[in-house]
Amino acid sequence: MKKIALLWLMVSLTGCANNFTTHYTSIANTNTPAYIPTNKPIEIVNISDNPDELNRFIRIGYLPVGKSNFIAQSRSQKIINIEKQAKAVGAQIVLLNKKDAGKSTRIIPMSTPINSTSTTNSNHNIYGGNIGFNNIYGTSTTTTYGSKTELIPVTSSFTEYTTIYLAKFKPKIGIHPSDLTDLDKQMLGQNTGIRVGVVVDNSPAYFGNIIPGDLVLKINDRVVAGVDGFINISNNLPSGKVKFEISRGNKLLIKEIEIN
Repeated sequence: MKKIALLWLMVSLTGCANNFTTHYTSIANTNTPAYIPTNKPIEIVNISDNPDELNRFIRIGYLPVGKSNFIAQSRSQKIINIEKQAKAVGAQIVLLNKKDAGKSTRIIPMSTPINSTSTTNSNHNIYGGNIGFNNIYGTSTTTTYGSKTELIPVTSSFTEYTTIYLAKFKPKIGIHPSDLTDLDKQMLGQNTGIRVGVVVDNSPAYFGNIIPGDLVLKINDRVVAGVDGFINISNNLPSGKVKFEISRGNKLLIKEIEIN
């Protein structure tokens, strides 16, 4: 709730800033020959927390290039701001996840005018040598100005916005890796390797019959030291045949793939 309480200050400070830009974190860039540009309109897809929704785009060649995450007042964010950030980073698809982030109530003092008017009647007898006795009647009006302050509770709903920006790339290998689980390490008896999370359709890995769930231990006889090691080896592979040492179930397999 402390995080939500600070949002009132954040809203007033950010003003018209594009939150999708302000809270953007880069994952990769599109300044590479593997990037496939397109003239199609940017597509925004609403998703849940199910990772399969991201994986289905990875399978057809899209990769995350960045992410935005922040909490703001519900229904306060504009689709055009997502599109602007997507265009700036070269993304073609944006996955949008919105989750309820709770409510917050603040007290706003509101002043209203309170005016009061009073009327006074007067009656005076006047005697003058020339006019004799005479009665004079009069009325006076007095207005008093004031105000009343009331404390009005205002409740606002907040939403957590998460956007994942996807761009299409030509896959060099076509494997989206993840780190080994503790169970994987116990089964292998080693810490090195990666788990194949997603295989991109029609990629070298796809035609080499590498499948999700395979554990990649070596590439061209080089030990794969986690996801970073896999990426470093993959980025420096030349064109031609590449040998993968894979654990699948209880079997150790050798797979060859062709990199163009």
